[in-house]
Amino acid sequence: MQEVLETRNNISSNDTEILVDGANICGNGSDWVTNVYLLRDALVKKGIPEEKIYFYFDANFRHNINNKTKYEELIDRKIIRQTAAGTKVDVKESADLFIINYCLVKENARFITNDLMRAHKHLFPSKDWLPKRRITAQKLNDVFVIIPMNDQDLTPIAEITPITEITSIKGVGSVKLKKLSDAGITTIEQLSKFNPQELSSKIDRFSIGEAQNLIKNAKLYLNKDKKTEEKPNETSAFEKVVKEKKEIKYSLNLSTSGDKSDKKKKK
Repeated sequence: MQEVLETRNNISSNDTEILVDGANICGNGSDWVTNVYLLRDALVKKGIPEEKIYFYFDANFRHNINNKTKYEELIDRKIIRQTAAGTKVDVKESADLFIINYCLVKENARFITNDLMRAHKHLFPSKDWLPKRRITAQKLNDVFVIIPMNDQDLTPIAEITPITEITSIKGVGSVKLKKLSDAGITTIEQLSKFNPQELSSKIDRFSIGEAQNLIKNAKLYLNKDKKTEEKPNETSAFEKVVKEKKEIKYSLNLSTSGDKSDKKKKK
């Protein structure tokens, strides 16, 4: 079943144009084509006309996918678009720059990306420009969650990522949370005891690299907690040493001042 959840209103109107950062949202895995259609259908259901939804991909995207024929077909059908190749701009940044520049001149245009565009913030005309124009989107199974950044029309209808212990570590969002939960991994301690090969084989479509990162972050989180618990004792020991040094210095001062007074008496 294809659905869309939207946590904020007013992303759609008859004159709104939506530009999608294709590689950022749809990825370059085997399901990127499915993701294009899923998000496109979701936006249409929210009232955006098909002809005003533009998926833009960098010029080098075709070299990172297996189904190049499908890519060419979607370009021919104008379902997706490719930014110009052979420019002075880094080809990996060409889609970002095109999207930003288009939205700078088109008041009714908004864009979907999970990138904060920090490398291009010097182009933004004001601090609130990005929140007003940027929309994020994440997919969980066949559900796309669309979240505009503008808080003016906040109408929560669903909790996207439940706050659990395991979501405290870096890299665990709604998608990985579900995968870990389905595999019976619900605590940071459980996660930290796996090796990358075991974790990768236990979870469907989960690379060894992803597994390594999560396990590393879980261990770092546990070590951080342990150091926090030990810190008060270390501080107490330090304070004890400082106190002893002060006492020694004080006794030396007393001895010195005593010697001086004895010399005065002798004189």
